[in-house]
Amino acid sequence: MDRATQKFVDHMTRHLPTLMFILIAGASFGAFYSMMIDQLLFRNFTFTALPRGAVNGMCVALAMTVLEYSVVRAGIGQRLQTMAFVPAFAVRSLFTAVNLLAALFINHALFHPSWVAFDLWVEKALMRDFLFAAGTASIIQFALQAKRLIGGRTLAYFLMGRYAQPVQEKRIFLLADLVGSTAMAEQLGDEKALQLISRYFLDLDPAIYKHGGVIHNYVGDEIVMSWKDRSPRENSRVLRCITDMFAITHANRQDYIDQFGVAPTLRVGMAAGQVAAGECGWQKRQVVYVGDAINIAKRLQEACKPYRVAAMTDAETLKRMEMPTGYRTFKLGRTTLRGRETETLMTAIGTDSGPYSLAVTGN
Repeated sequence: MDRATQKFVDHMTRHLPTLMFILIAGASFGAFYSMMIDQLLFRNFTFTALPRGAVNGMCVALAMTVLEYSVVRAGIGQRLQTMAFVPAFAVRSLFTAVNLLAALFINHALFHPSWVAFDLWVEKALMRDFLFAAGTASIIQFALQAKRLIGGRTLAYFLMGRYAQPVQEKRIFLLADLVGSTAMAEQLGDEKALQLISRYFLDLDPAIYKHGGVIHNYVGDEIVMSWKDRSPRENSRVLRCITDMFAITHANRQDYIDQFGVAPTLRVGMAAGQVAAGECGWQKRQVVYVGDAINIAKRLQEACKPYRVAAMTDAETLKRMEMPTGYRTFKLGRTTLRGRETETLMTAIGTDSGPYSLAVTGN
């Protein structure tokens, strides 16, 4: 599979859950709308209204999604990110209204191709259908924005009440820190440096999602993410995620230099262990993890600099993982990390070859 095909497959896999959510929501609202219209206008509800409305709702939702995606892919979506909230909201609302009208026309043309029926629909029912569809689109958009704001998995945890009370979990934490961010800020200025960090983290996001990672926070120039501690084979996806993040960094290096004049890279610390997880805060609710594994991952990430390696973990964490093909380790020795009383066997991790192999990074 060539790179372009793989990129397309990864992109579709990443957005498939969102597409399924939109289609299911469209079908549900469509069925409800059809039932309501039959009952209120015709006083003659039949169960055939439900599948008919569901199909119509799915078609409108699918057409709307395709049109919206086309707008974003055309570059307008990136321009909206740089606009102030009010004008961005106005432009987005305008595009949504136009796309929604187009989706309604497409759906009606598919199911009612007669010009007589079409004219009657435009005169009698277009505005009614548009208003209901606009309200439905607003609800779906709100849910998607909430998902994007706090993360899909975290949103699911909140809805299920998984962490309403503190629970014990075994997790693998990965802390990825941008190298030389202070120097970059001095060279580029704070605003340009923030644009670089935002672009870089956005580029890394698909790799984290692909391998099942949950992003907990962006702490300045650092990403805090974790995985559930499962079987050694499943846990190896954390190592594959590290490889992909470094591969993305290398593949986009020239783009970063052309746009910003510098190319970012990472130092990564990884550790596994038992943590307590629970919801915290009121005005801004989030899931908080407390445990030694987070502190160890941070200390290992900090130790990458003096040992001149890109990624580091400890021997206990490696025992939980199956090594992917092309991966190797190098024991750096035992030391007492800051904030700990017991010694930790530090281990550098990396690939056999390439720009982020252990040989290139110093071991």
